[in-house]
Amino acid sequence: MLALTKLVSGKSMARSRLYEYQDSYGKAMKPFGLERGVVGSTANHQSRSAFYHSQEKELQTRIESLQEEVEKLLAKSKDGKSQILSLFAMGELPKVKKGECGQGSTDK
Repeated sequence: MLALTKLVSGKSMARSRLYEYQDSYGKAMKPFGLERGVVGSTANHQSRSAFYHSQEKELQTRIESLQEEVEKLLAKSKDGKSQILSLFAMGELPKVKKGECGQGSTDK
């Protein structure tokens, strides 16, 4: 049994056979938009914690740039905050709070 296992695994796991497996899989998956990996690549996988750490850094950088953009927009409009607040003071929102908007009369 050991000789048979060694024989089978030796043929199926040979380097040339593994390349063939990757090539055939790449061809089979091409209709689905997948491509075969780079032949002979020395790329290393990232650990999960390293990946999440890099994602967290990217998100933090994006948050900081968005905060800077908001500050620039508010600086352009000296009374930007009051303009935004005035939008909520006008229109339908205050009427809804007072009960004046589209509810019809309850008098008979």
